Amino acid sequence: MKAGRVLVAAAALILLEPGAVRAADLRAAGWWWQAKSGALGAAPLTSPDVPDGGLLVAGAPDGATAIAALRYSLDASETPSQLTLKVATDTGGASAVLAACPAGSAWKPASPGAWEDKPAAACDRGSVNGIRSADGSAWTFAVAPLAAGGTLDVVLVPGKVAGAPAGADGSTFQLAFDKPGSDSLATTRSFSGTVPAPPLPPPLPAPAVAGTPGATATAPTPAAAPFTPSLPTQPQPQPGATTAVPQPPAQTAFAAPVTHTSSTGGRAMAALILLAGAAAVVWAVRQPRPAMRLLGPLAPASPAGAGSASAEPVVGGLGRFARPRRGPVPDL
Repeated sequence: MKAGRVLVAAAALILLEPGAVRAADLRAAGWWWQAKSGALGAAPLTSPDVPDGGLLVAGAPDGATAIAALRYSLDASETPSQLTLKVATDTGGASAVLAACPAGSAWKPASPGAWEDKPAAACDRGSVNGIRSADGSAWTFAVAPLAAGGTLDVVLVPGKVAGAPAGADGSTFQLAFDKPGSDSLATTRSFSGTVPAPPLPPPLPAPAVAGTPGATATAPTPAAAPFTPSLPTQPQPQPGATTAVPQPPAQTAFAAPVTHTSSTGGRAMAALILLAGAAAVVWAVRQPRPAMRLLGPLAPASPAGAGSASAEPVVGGLGRFARPRRGPVPDL
């Protein structure tokens, strides 16, 4: 099965067309400025420093003062992944809250356009926060959830500052961006062919529920999390931040049980010694005992002629008293 999956993956890589990550086609772009409004009269002589074909987004505590919009067309096999805009001029961008929302009305390119002609921002249908690069040279937006019907049509608007009082919670900044292009939006192209999926292993039987004979436990189906607009922005994790990992409780070391062993060799030696002693006692008991020999007057009389029977005399006595003796020893 593993080899089959490898072959399927290799076939998919071969069939995928080269350059899976590509850019979409930019159809329109523009920005609208509050100062250019019929209610305020003619536009001032000086305008913000915006590059030719560039965009401007600005905000004040009471709301946006400039917004921008971009429209891209996508192929049926394309999915937008990330919109990147390069910063031309930056005022207060380090603390800016900038969001991309779907366009809620039709619009025509302008640079700058009258405030009354600006497109509506349908942030209630979804929004994504912009992320500022570490050096402040660019902003990126993960716009995949905002595309619909082969088109990415978004409006860039200032967000709100969390915790600020209502009516004065607008993010205050002014950002001018370089002229966007088709390469500002990265997309991924999916394979349009059909690759058979590898067979899946059979599911494991569900464990029985305790207390209910024959019942099985069913895993709950996770509900899809609703898309929440990102205004105000949520704090982003800082680079290098670490997450505390709970340490497992310390293991208690237990002393190994002491094992007592007996010496079988010592017992065998003791048994052999006891057997040898018992054999010696039995042997001594079975030996014939000599008759008791009496001395002196209690000695039995020798038979007649016994003395003469001795052919050789026995020399007895000490010193000058030594002489051959025959016959029994005289009684004392």
